[in-house]
Amino acid sequence: MRKKVCVMMAVGLLLCTQIIGWVWAGQVVTGSHKNWAKVTLAQEKDIGDITTPGTLAVLYFINKTGRTEIDPLQKGLAYMLITDLSKVEGLQVVERAKLQALVQEMGLGSSGLVDPDTSPRVGRLLGSAHVVSGNFYSFELEKFGIDPGLLQTVDEKISDLPDAQGILEEIFKMEKAVLFAILEALKKVPEDKKAVAELEKPMTYSFPALIFLFKGFDESDKGNYLLAASYYERALKADPALTPASESLTELQVLGLIGKKPNPRAFLQSLRDRTSLTDRLSLDPALQRVRTPRDVEQRQSLRPPKPDDVDDDGDGFTENQGDCNDADASVHPGAMEICGDGIDQDCNGSDLICPEDIDNDGDGFTKNQGDCNDADASVHPGAMEICGDGIDQDCDGSDLPCPEDIDNDGDGFTENQGDCNDADASIHPGAVEICGDGIDQDCNGSDLICPEDIDNDGDGFTENQGDCNDNNASIHPGAVEICGDGIDQDCNGRDLICPEDIDNDGDGFTENQGDCNDNNASIHPGAVEICGDGIDQDCNGRDLICPEDIDKDGDGFTENQGDCNDNDPNINPNAVESCDDNVDNNCDGQINEGCDFFFPVE
Repeated sequence: MRKKVCVMMAVGLLLCTQIIGWVWAGQVVTGSHKNWAKVTLAQEKDIGDITTPGTLAVLYFINKTGRTEIDPLQKGLAYMLITDLSKVEGLQVVERAKLQALVQEMGLGSSGLVDPDTSPRVGRLLGSAHVVSGNFYSFELEKFGIDPGLLQTVDEKISDLPDAQGILEEIFKMEKAVLFAILEALKKVPEDKKAVAELEKPMTYSFPALIFLFKGFDESDKGNYLLAASYYERALKADPALTPASESLTELQVLGLIGKKPNPRAFLQSLRDRTSLTDRLSLDPALQRVRTPRDVEQRQSLRPPKPDDVDDDGDGFTENQGDCNDADASVHPGAMEICGDGIDQDCNGSDLICPEDIDNDGDGFTKNQGDCNDADASVHPGAMEICGDGIDQDCDGSDLPCPEDIDNDGDGFTENQGDCNDADASIHPGAVEICGDGIDQDCNGSDLICPEDIDNDGDGFTENQGDCNDNNASIHPGAVEICGDGIDQDCNGRDLICPEDIDNDGDGFTENQGDCNDNNASIHPGAVEICGDGIDQDCNGRDLICPEDIDKDGDGFTENQGDCNDNDPNINPNAVESCDDNVDNNCDGQINEGCDFFFPVE
């Protein structure tokens, strides 16, 4: 019956342990993890193509800073990403303990670091379609960067993701940047705002708590469970709300990997009380010896032990065995030391100094005294602050802004952001530019030229410089004026009047208006014509012929030419005198001169 009970208890314990492992996806590499790794490697040749979509493994990041004190971030950064990626719907992420078991079985040691050439193989062994890997590095003074990559296991194609950079103490912010870069590459960014907000929540804001947690993982992988537990406790002291630390500590306790040291006196007392006086183990009442254990105990009590040989607190150690406080069971040689609490738990003569109580850079300040970068002696409370360098030298929580980084006029821009006049809120990059006022409102390096200040026709003159037609290069101040064409070439406000358009004699007519003598006011179109004076007074092109200058009879002579009868063509100065007509035919004033006969006068 007892044998059956024991078997049932063992099976129950095994099932309980298995269930706990499934629920926690814990950090301890168990026997089942190791067996799986052995079988997987043995059957590696039989592993086919990966067909399960959304499978993802995160390998440990390689420390390229040269600072061994932050080696725990190699596993820690991977753990943070695994934790966050596991919350994303549609992704199946390999647990860290499973990865650790595989790399140890592959002979890569407890560090678990995988070189880039081996990453595809590890991805196939883990059954992951994608593998996240990378490194972290330092640059400038205390700047820190993460260089992640995403590998497609099937074709071994690597996508280089954007680096995340900042200061080491804000790694939780940089991890979020890497997280969302991975989700962008996988096209798995949640559409639900609540899901995104949940992913954006940091695991902790305490950098020391993270380092203690990750040191615990490293020691657990090495099998140093007591030391791992001490780091988990330190992590919880730095941040009591750090759930992964409390879960990892509970895991070690449930798996029986840590616990209080057994009390030898109590164990012997229990064994003696349960010892039979026979040679068999039985639930039946046994025959007792004449001197029972109680008798022995009573006899021994007659000789009181020395005070220094008594284990007063039941922790397994007396004062003579080095217990420096035998009234506190948590204080004894080999006990877990808690740093900075003023108590010497392990009785080595002094309390353990916490890392944040050590002045690493020798500037007279520790982290607990407010040193915000204990690796740089120029950074500490009261240090001289250098403006605008992105470093908080005096540890007041922010860098000192330089004058040129202050927005003096409240327009949303500083000098370093391009504000060319930080005393005038109307002047800044993007401001509305007013043309021609001599002020560079939009800070592009010059004032805006007004349209009227642009020489459109390239004649050397703009509208504001007097060009009355800036689309014609022949028209501008000083141009040659063409008279009488109706165009003001020299932009003096009027066209040049040609000489023939000037009324020189004031008679109301110009040459172009038909004045044929613009120097004589009596001569112009419409003037009274005087006949026969040889002057064209009315400018009709000829002088008016007087009546006596008209050859009325067509004999070639007018009255003014001596024609004494301009109505008879036979009578003119060239006519032949007739003797029989009693007429002065040749107009010489004589009648019938030269005739030999006489006609009586009637």
